[in-house]
Amino acid sequence: MRLKIELRAINNKEITYNYHYPLAIAIYNLMKFGTYEFSEYLHKQGFDFAGKRYKLFTFALQFRKFEIKQEYIQMIDNYADLYVSSPLIDTFLQNQVMDYLEGKTIRVQNRDKDIKFVIENVSIMSEPTFDVQEKFVLLSPMISSIKVDIEGVSGTYFLRYFDDLDDINRVLNEDLRAKYRTIFNHETDSYVTLAWDKEYLELNESRHKRMTTNITIDENKRRISIVGNKLPFTLNGDPNLMRIGYDCGFGEKNSLGFGMVKMVKTNTAP
Repeated sequence: MRLKIELRAINNKEITYNYHYPLAIAIYNLMKFGTYEFSEYLHKQGFDFAGKRYKLFTFALQFRKFEIKQEYIQMIDNYADLYVSSPLIDTFLQNQVMDYLEGKTIRVQNRDKDIKFVIENVSIMSEPTFDVQEKFVLLSPMISSIKVDIEGVSGTYFLRYFDDLDDINRVLNEDLRAKYRTIFNHETDSYVTLAWDKEYLELNESRHKRMTTNITIDENKRRISIVGNKLPFTLNGDPNLMRIGYDCGFGEKNSLGFGMVKMVKTNTAP
């Protein structure tokens, strides 16, 4: 299930490029002052599986008109849309949240920028249907990684679209099956196969446009650099796994606002 939250900036039009962590904190703080049930749901939801903790929601912030500057995003107008998605938000909680949120403010602040939005409208998005082949556009970068050992030192390698497709598919399926297990409490052997959009690749490579992005997570005074891919892709395979990715996010760090997609279908909203 997906909510669309329409925002209007009220103090300035500049937001940090690395807004994901402070925006996640802002969302938590916003919900903390809403209904007790939804606050408890948002803060405590999550499941342990195979040594990992899964929080089954994601979000993405979409600016209506903007420019990318050196260190920040410049909004040309005052408007942005915040999408929040989870398979676990029931209708009762949705209605409570929608009534509560309108007119509230949300503040995104880090060491570089401080911006405040007022919530002008909240709506429930229509649910798409899924077939055995679907195309998706990323609203926020997809993070995929593997553990590596270099000269006895353990580290993390972030997978890139241009060299690591096999590993991306492997970890993508592992992640989707784990999320499936946490939701339905049983295993699945189903799978999906990801292929990047060839026309998009060729066009943007000819223009020397980057399709990976570097993001800094500034968490509790600890800065972590991660790398994400942001380009359209097609999935072939189990529609149930596609729905899991659509609802929860594809890849890692979904609860920090990564891996959210929209489906490419005629006359459908994100």
